[in-house]
Amino acid sequence: QVVYSREWKSQLGFDEHEITNDFDEWRNRVHPDDLPATLARIEQYLRQPGPAHEVEFRMRHKDGSWRWIYARGEVYRDPAGAPSRMVGCHVDITERRRAEHHVHQLNRTYAVLSDINHLIVRERDALTLLDGACRIAVDIGGFLLAWIGLAEPGSSRLEIKAYAGATSDTLSIVKTLVEA
Repeated sequence: QVVYSREWKSQLGFDEHEITNDFDEWRNRVHPDDLPATLARIEQYLRQPGPAHEVEFRMRHKDGSWRWIYARGEVYRDPAGAPSRMVGCHVDITERRRAEHHVHQLNRTYAVLSDINHLIVRERDALTLLDGACRIAVDIGGFLLAWIGLAEPGSSRLEIKAYAGATSDTLSIVKTLVEA
């Protein structure tokens, strides 16, 4: 038998009567990308229990958003050693994950700026410098596309001087958008 606490239901934005005590209620709310690994971790824990089962995954909130959940559980076994009961808790760690993601993005940005600063100090050729800056933004910064262009004075024409992570078709679209 599965029993979900009032607190667990409200953590996902539901009133107590809106979620039944059925394992599918939990399974259907776990993010599809996270479900296989999360179930595998639970099954592994049931086969080879340690002090406690711990896993992080996303669950669908009533408002449609995904919340990051830290789940911890402990299995109790019958005298024959078979799992008879599992007790656990969920903690919403969405804000912590957002903060970690923000810090990761800032660290990537600082790494890009630092590498470009080093490039500026050592590179004397302007085009090599621009190409290097674009490459650093893509390789270190994780950007899908980086480009540097110069607008002709008194004109809406753009000349792309350097780029990385883009095809000529992508650059053509960028050029058209900027010139428009």
